[in-house]
Amino acid sequence: MICIECKNKTKVTNSRKNSDGTRVWRRHKCQSCSAIFTTQETVDPISINVLKRNGTVERFSQAKLFLSLHKALEGHITTEDIDQITSNLKAQLVMAKKPIATTYISTKAAGVISGIEKGAAVRYSSYH
Repeated sequence: MICIECKNKTKVTNSRKNSDGTRVWRRHKCQSCSAIFTTQETVDPISINVLKRNGTVERFSQAKLFLSLHKALEGHITTEDIDQITSNLKAQLVMAKKPIATTYISTKAAGVISGIEKGAAVRYSSYH
C-alpha cells in the first residue's frame, strides 16, 4: 500500500477481520512521513461464480437474489429487511467453495425464508 499523503510505502500496524470474515480492517503507517490511515478491504461480489443447472457459469447477481426473496416475502417483512437478508446470504456465499451451485443458493435462501414465514418458503421452493 502507498501513503495517501506522500505516496511512499506503508507498513500495516494492525489488522482485524469482521465477525463473518468478509471484511478486513487495516491500520497503515507511512515509513517516510509517519502518516497513519486505515483501509477496509472487502471481497468483490463479482468474483462469486454461480453454476447454473444447465452447466453454464455466470457471475453472482445480488439483484436477482433480492428479487426472488422479495417475491416470496412480499407483505411479510419490509424491503429493508429483505435487503439485509440478501446481504447476509451474499456474505455466506463469499465463504463457500466456488463456483456455487444454484441449488445451494436456493437451499440457503429457503432456510432463511422458512424461519420467517413457512408459506413464503413453500412459494419460494415452488419456483426454485
